[in-house]
Amino acid sequence: MMNGHGVVNWWGFSPPVDLLDYVEGERGEKDTVQMLVAGAGDPRHLLLMLARKRQHKKRLKVFLLEAHVELYARVLLLVGICLQQGLGLRERASLLLDLWSNLNLRPASRNYLELTAQKLSRAVTDATQYQALLGMVSAENLKYRERDAIDAICRSWYTLTPKQYDPALCWDLRLRQLLRTRYDNRQAEADWAWHMRLVHRIQKLHINTSKGGGAAGDNEGTAAGYVGAGWGQEFLKWRDTGHAFYSGADITQHLANTSLASVVMITEGMTKHRRVGYWGDLLTGPFPVLALASTDIRVAQMQNGRSKYGGSEVALWNLENLLHQLWPNHYLQEEQLVQEMKGKLPKEKTNEKVTKELEGKVENAQGDLKNEQLQKGIMKSNVHEKVKRQMKAMVDKKPELVEMIVEQEEEEMVKQMEMKVKKQIGKNKREEIYMELEKHKELEAEQQIELKNDSKDNCVNLLKTARAMGEVLEKSSEEKKIEATMNVRVDMKDEIKNGISDNKTNMNYICKGETSHVTGEKQNTANCIDNQPQIEAMNLTDSRNTGKGNILLPKSGSKSKAEEEGNTSNNYLPLEGVEVILLSPSRLKDLTSLPEVVGGLDLVYLSVAMAHLLTPTLLHSHLRQHTKLILETAQMLPELTDDQVQEFKTRVMSSATAAGWECSASHPLCHLTFQRS
Repeated sequence: MMNGHGVVNWWGFSPPVDLLDYVEGERGEKDTVQMLVAGAGDPRHLLLMLARKRQHKKRLKVFLLEAHVELYARVLLLVGICLQQGLGLRERASLLLDLWSNLNLRPASRNYLELTAQKLSRAVTDATQYQALLGMVSAENLKYRERDAIDAICRSWYTLTPKQYDPALCWDLRLRQLLRTRYDNRQAEADWAWHMRLVHRIQKLHINTSKGGGAAGDNEGTAAGYVGAGWGQEFLKWRDTGHAFYSGADITQHLANTSLASVVMITEGMTKHRRVGYWGDLLTGPFPVLALASTDIRVAQMQNGRSKYGGSEVALWNLENLLHQLWPNHYLQEEQLVQEMKGKLPKEKTNEKVTKELEGKVENAQGDLKNEQLQKGIMKSNVHEKVKRQMKAMVDKKPELVEMIVEQEEEEMVKQMEMKVKKQIGKNKREEIYMELEKHKELEAEQQIELKNDSKDNCVNLLKTARAMGEVLEKSSEEKKIEATMNVRVDMKDEIKNGISDNKTNMNYICKGETSHVTGEKQNTANCIDNQPQIEAMNLTDSRNTGKGNILLPKSGSKSKAEEEGNTSNNYLPLEGVEVILLSPSRLKDLTSLPEVVGGLDLVYLSVAMAHLLTPTLLHSHLRQHTKLILETAQMLPELTDDQVQEFKTRVMSSATAAGWECSASHPLCHLTFQRS
């Protein structure tokens, strides 16, 4: 039976962490930082490191390891949105929020998904591009079948039909499978998970951050300065429908987010078959990643005992802050324009004065509207009075009015009669024209029939004459053959009479001719071998022109699709000194060493789903004295009680000490950090 978190973890269970802050100062003179991120589920840590890369002068080499290939496709999609050129700040943040978290998409997000899916499917299978996807991601270490699987996944994003993948139906089926007899009380289940589990844990996190001024006593390396619980309503709605956040004013999300679709083997009785559906998380959602914490103080503001801002607003702030750090020069220009517009206002006027002036303008406008309405009412009353006076005058002058009315009626009758006559004349003319056209068509048809009969007679006569000519030609050809045979017989008789001597001379002549023919063939073959490249080129050009050859060369001046579209790395933000390597999921079977890693690792990150890998043999050949370990905790899993969360923490710490790790003092939010003992 599948649990509530599903098979594929589309997102993590903790806020993003800048992993570079836990490595700085530990490497000495070495320039490259190497780290392994296993089971993160999404690129949140990678994006935060890329955004703050300018603060760190060292080169970065990140090895990503996931259990499912679908997550690599999602990483390429989300990182590509952040790095693609030509998008505005709010547009980019809305795309990220929509594709990252929601089960249904806006039309704009759906169009973007289809376009990027086509580009990625071509790039992943192209040997010239998959070594540097997005300018920095390498898929070279994946197996051929894994790259083909990513290609199939990207193509499914724009080829799946609503009949093949219905998000609402898939979500409902998963809920029924999870809750069973409690399905009718699913809203109460979600309410219990929020108020009795998550709210209390968020309050504890808030107390810890307020005491230490950061995340769990230390704000080092986190994007979480303040913790908020304003995403309660979004969480309850997501548990019921799968829709997490609203982005912008357009809230009509009704198109399927096919990037969250995956294929799983289902057993029904004695049979197994593949089924497309939503096989991800149903319990926690993307809220710890995007809306739990932020560097903006507004997240912690309260109003009437509740958070002042919702989860959608907090998630947009976090994404916009991330994009500001990624694109500092681009978005600084926009801010300067806004400041220039604000600078045009007089500096002496404060906000209160401006608001008072606006209120006065509104009152004046309302007064003007009232005056206009009053004037319109006065005008209407004057018109009514004039009409009444005219009616009284007309009543006084009855006979004159009757004559006027009769004359007007007669004029109207005459006009109507004239119009009817004109219409009748027009109809008659049209009928005459139609009759003439029909007669003309009948004449043309008769002429065509006569022509056909004449052509048939001519054809018959031509056939008869052809047959007669053929018979004559056959007779003449037979006579010629007979004469030729007679001549041949006469010649043969003359040759026999000539004798044997003539035959010998003829044989010698024939032998000389054969030898010369053989030598000529040898020379021709030698020339062919010398000119073989030219001959092949000629054949290829002929096949290109005729279309009958097996190999088709492009015409001179024409370009292939890859050349026309340009290298995919040129369309993205160039980040120097960053390399991201995708590892094969088969590496999870044995993590004692990684052939792709040269030297030692500076940091190892393990998610909740990868906590079972924490053994004494984990990456034993790549660990150094300065290596750090960061492990994700289970605080944001609502199906676990507080005792179970604490038990998970103690077990992890005991297994870490057994593997030679020592717990350090500072921890990022929802994480534990260790160093070599």
